[in-house]
Amino acid sequence: MNDPKRAPDLSKLEADYDVVGELRGQADALSYLARRKGSTSKRRDDARDVVITVVSTPPGDEARALAHLASDTKTLAGLTHRRLVPVMEGRWVGDDAFAVIVQRINDPSLAQLLATGETFTTPRIAAILREVNGLLEWARDHKIVHRSLTPDRVFLEPQTDRVRASFGVGPIQRFRMADADTDARTIGHLAKVMLAGTADPARLQGKTLNDLRPDLPDKLDEATTSLLDEKKSGAAGEVPGFLALIGMADPLAAGESEGRRIRSEVMEEQRVERGKLADERSTFEKEMADARAKFDGEMKAAREKLEAETKAARERLEAERTSLQKAVSDERETLKKALATERTSLTNTRAELERAAAAQKAEVERVAADDRRQIEKLRAEIKRRGELEVERKRETALADITDEPSTLDEEEVATPEFDTPVIVPLEALSFDASNPVMSGVPVLFPGEEYEDEELVDESMPLAADGSVTGPRERVAPAVTPTAEMPSRRT
Repeated sequence: MNDPKRAPDLSKLEADYDVVGELRGQADALSYLARRKGSTSKRRDDARDVVITVVSTPPGDEARALAHLASDTKTLAGLTHRRLVPVMEGRWVGDDAFAVIVQRINDPSLAQLLATGETFTTPRIAAILREVNGLLEWARDHKIVHRSLTPDRVFLEPQTDRVRASFGVGPIQRFRMADADTDARTIGHLAKVMLAGTADPARLQGKTLNDLRPDLPDKLDEATTSLLDEKKSGAAGEVPGFLALIGMADPLAAGESEGRRIRSEVMEEQRVERGKLADERSTFEKEMADARAKFDGEMKAAREKLEAETKAARERLEAERTSLQKAVSDERETLKKALATERTSLTNTRAELERAAAAQKAEVERVAADDRRQIEKLRAEIKRRGELEVERKRETALADITDEPSTLDEEEVATPEFDTPVIVPLEALSFDASNPVMSGVPVLFPGEEYEDEELVDESMPLAADGSVTGPRERVAPAVTPTAEMPSRRT
């Protein structure tokens, strides 16, 4: 029996249920056998026996797991599924306790079957997990939050393997709700448990499927490890292939076994061939060693012969070099003597040439001095005669000047006179009283003076005789008095 200190208060359920006994449960989920009161129906759906699971807040919960459980229970009570253990109702039995009442079934759980030593074939495991996966997809479509399935919550009907399951409760993380990948990992865990033949977590901890079942194919172990990887996303898409892989595990294992057998045969053949190759290699290496020793002996003899021939040739070359050096030395001495004799001869010849050149230069300078003196005399004579000739020509030119008219003054060669320009006379000006042009300025004719001194503009320039000069005076000479023009005096 459980610790009475943590036993929940079931008084709120006594009116409708009689608690028969307590089942083995967890610290945060205690299960009790009970019977509904007042039920006399014999229908399967109205069975009196029920299981009451009182759930408290699971450790590590961050998002009100009990509130979600109450919502899930209300939803499942109004739904049915052929693989779901019928949910009757749910009730709060305390501030931190919620009771879920489900129908009791007598089918053994998967954990009980594994504990009794029952083995499951891979096709049978694939068929069971296919039904469980269908139930998880259905619950996920109906927004059921708590979809935890463990081996003790999956029940199998004897002889038919009819699957029925009851969802468990787990902590909910604030930023990570259960999703399709979580359901895929549930399928992977159940598959590992059924394939390993044990539900004991201690036997499964830290071991791969190959460690538990070496007879299974390696691909199945890789697929199970990939499906259980919590850091991997997209695991839900691998479930159909994973179930098919489980169903074909036996043929795959046979194929891998055959592959290992063929691989071992090939490895054995390779080992035999490697042995043959090693023998051939050792024989070849021995032959190569003999050939190398023979070649080394031949090379040594050839090297000794070549060294002897080289030594003899070097001695011949040394003798020829010595003879050639002696001949070169003798020739060099002969050339030195001839060169000294030739140099002495050239020195004497050069001295004679320098003396002859000095004598010729002195003679040339003497002759050049005589020529310069003669040229100076000729230049002075030419200058004197030129001056006499210029004087003679000047006197001759003065004697030829006369007073007679020049031929340039003749009419034929005289400068022609310019034609007198034709000046068109201006039109005579006439004035009358009706013409306002310059009516305020008096018109003066030659010889007339202004009678009114105020009309004379002091700014106009005066002529030598005292008359006003300016624009008016320039106009006056061009005016011709007519009979029609009145006199300014009148």
